[in-house]
Amino acid sequence: MLGDGNRPLFYLRPSFFRGNWNLLWVVQRYLRTSISGATPKKILNAMLALLEMKIGKTHLQSNPFVLRIEPTNICNLHCPRCSCGINTDPREKGYIGLDDYNVILKQNQKTAVILRLDGNGEPTLHPKIFELIKTAKLYGYSISMSTNFNTDSCEDVKQFVDSGIDRIIVCIDGNTQASHERYRVGGNLSLVEKRLVNLIRIRKKLNSKKPFIEVQFLDWGYNHDEISLVRSKVYQWGVNKFQAICPDWAVTHARANPNKPRRCFWLWEVLSVDWALNYHSCTNAWTLPWPRLNAREVSSEDFWNHPLMVQARRYNIDKSAENIASDSGCHCNNCSDMLVVDRPPNYVCE
Repeated sequence: MLGDGNRPLFYLRPSFFRGNWNLLWVVQRYLRTSISGATPKKILNAMLALLEMKIGKTHLQSNPFVLRIEPTNICNLHCPRCSCGINTDPREKGYIGLDDYNVILKQNQKTAVILRLDGNGEPTLHPKIFELIKTAKLYGYSISMSTNFNTDSCEDVKQFVDSGIDRIIVCIDGNTQASHERYRVGGNLSLVEKRLVNLIRIRKKLNSKKPFIEVQFLDWGYNHDEISLVRSKVYQWGVNKFQAICPDWAVTHARANPNKPRRCFWLWEVLSVDWALNYHSCTNAWTLPWPRLNAREVSSEDFWNHPLMVQARRYNIDKSAENIASDSGCHCNNCSDMLVVDRPPNYVCE
């Protein structure tokens, strides 16, 4: 399907990715900006990781090719479907330290291609966010970050170009302030748009192709008719990509098969670490502590084939891991993303 100006329009029905997080989803979103972090060894590792997920291996020879680090779990907005926004995240608030951050980057630099530098909070609230980006570039990562673009750190947009970040995803959920702030509670649409236009202008002035700029639009139904307006507008400004996603599609269209959940991309391909260096088996479950392991005590390599992670993969395949099924701290046994259970109305991303 094509959007305005014959650009591809990635208005994806979540059936394509919600409950799958499959290869096509990863490729269409990240391939163009992952080149800077790719080496022959990393590519081979990624291919092996995808193969091992496909055939259902639980003890892996591959390592995660996506690294996700949460800079902070603090946010300046109050989005009603986010545990951070509605203040139900039970974790202590804080920021990742530079020394801890370097340890995680170093442990994964030989195999991880992409660094997602975001989590359950707004990453640009980290007081040293641009230092985090520049440091990761020194380790050879391709860096992607999602932002509401409403913090003071976003005012000087030239910092994004200077940092070397490969991709930023800017959230715009409406063509008017009233529509945008209905979900982005506390967000200022005109400020986001002004900064976005300025970023594109400076990028062009500096003759830089980075960062690749994506605008993400969450379709909640009430703003559906504004998708084409926002898409046309941002492409005219010069963004590289517009993507609309309907988070609630799974509520009415996807049905769980608890005996055969869809294969979980996170368990085979993505290493997630929060600001306090706690590992998370799922990057849609930041508020849940499982598997209760910390990077200060367990290296990334040891964690990836830790007995609990092996059991989680087994549970995803055939439900044979009884301790996973009975563990209230593990999200795997109550997962609506992988369609273990149906997605409830007003689902909150944890």
